[in-house]
Amino acid sequence: MGTLELNLLGDIRLLFPIILISIISVYYLIKSRVLDSLLLSIGSLISLLLLVYQIFIYPDNQQSSYFFEIFISIERLLGILHVISAITFITGFLILILKQINKKEPSIEDAVDNIK
Repeated sequence: MGTLELNLLGDIRLLFPIILISIISVYYLIKSRVLDSLLLSIGSLISLLLLVYQIFIYPDNQQSSYFFEIFISIERLLGILHVISAITFITGFLILILKQINKKEPSIEDAVDNIK
């Protein structure tokens, strides 16, 4: 195998975790339509699309310098999109964590009262 094939294989391995996170986020969105699930889904799907772009389309664009200024503008836009997707995913994840922390846990006294 050549260097290009090994690099592509290594890059494709990066897709599996984000695909798994995207599937879980979309499943959570389908099960419960709340703000945190929406933010998690949007953030993970945008990140997945950007990673697919970086693996498959970016190497081809990098080799041609004909539209260099347009290429730089697109890369800046994609960088901003990546920051936005990370912020939305982190916000949804923090909302989910806070929701789980604030959920009332049954105390020992409640368990004893339920037995009686």
